[in-house]
Amino acid sequence: MMEEFEMTDLGLMKYILGFQVKQSCGEIFISQEKYAEDLLKNLAGSLIYLTNTRPDILQAVRAIQRFMSKPSKIHYAAAKRFLRRSTSGYLFCLGSKLISWSSRKQNIVALSSAEAEYAAATSAACEAVWLRGNLTDLQRKEEEPTVIFCDNMSVAMTKSPVFHARSKHIELHHHFIRDLVNKGEICLEFIGTNEQPADVLMKPVSKEKFEK
Repeated sequence: MMEEFEMTDLGLMKYILGFQVKQSCGEIFISQEKYAEDLLKNLAGSLIYLTNTRPDILQAVRAIQRFMSKPSKIHYAAAKRFLRRSTSGYLFCLGSKLISWSSRKQNIVALSSAEAEYAAATSAACEAVWLRGNLTDLQRKEEEPTVIFCDNMSVAMTKSPVFHARSKHIELHHHFIRDLVNKGEICLEFIGTNEQPADVLMKPVSKEKFEK
């Protein structure tokens, strides 16, 4: 045909119409691996956009994002290290309306659930300071401390300056939350795990709790 028509030989076909084609002696292997990966990436991108109005699915979407790259031994090793890090999650309401939320991997490897909760509470406290500043700019200064509900020992740790076995290894910048408590800008109160709405941003929860 090349003698009859002007054309360029591109070699063996490797990809066509969403199919990957691998040709070898006597056989042709067809797969849609790349197409499936593209579907997953497109879905993940759509879900990320959806979190602008659906913070309840943010934690699950973040988990999906972790596996977007093609896995290898290096990725597997990184994933194992990644998964050792806890997830901080918080949400803030003004009156009965949700105005701010976050779900992100912590930048430390927590040695206990208490430390992970403490780091998450500190992140929430930083957001509270920013929100209080915004309200002040809008001529609506908050006179009362912002209440942050926690479901672990982080409440007690913010009230005690003593460096005991549970807190002596925690990075100093996380103790910023103690200053905010002492200044009366925030107040930490205990809430049971079953009543903590922010759990949907930090870990998978049961269908009953999610719907609640």
